[in-house]
Amino acid sequence: MEERVVLLFVECFSDSDIIELKSKIQKQQESIDKKDMESFLEYDDQFHEIFFRVVNKMLCWETVKNICGHYRRVRFMALWNGKVVHYVIEQHELFLKFIMDKNIEELKKLTEIHLTQQSREEKVLMEQYPDFFEPDMDADTDVDFLKKDFLKIDFLKMMR
Repeated sequence: MEERVVLLFVECFSDSDIIELKSKIQKQQESIDKKDMESFLEYDDQFHEIFFRVVNKMLCWETVKNICGHYRRVRFMALWNGKVVHYVIEQHELFLKFIMDKNIEELKKLTEIHLTQQSREEKVLMEQYPDFFEPDMDADTDVDFLKKDFLKIDFLKMMR
């Protein structure tokens, strides 16, 4: 889903959108400096939300945000590893570069890396902290879920 949103964003972003994205990256860096991982995650969410807002897909954003409690918990746990936060910022800076260059192929690759990173981190966390996870939990479930194309799903039809 996010790949499609980012590709739509590339078609319509403004200078003010880029400034706002850069500001969120700066806020994330400030959060790292303060060792405030809760605010880091909040700014990370705000960074991603900008893409959805600009392309007028806030219902998609709210839907994913509301049903991904496990995903958020794993993201927070992954931040226990200090390398992860710097990696996220590097990826966000690359997103900006590829967006401004309108480099669609690199954006697609980066989006795939960004989404599958969660699955890899979750597997490591499950090995390091097995007591925090249910034994039969499938680490790939949330990533597969996040890759769904929510822009094409008819939610009203699903509710019938």
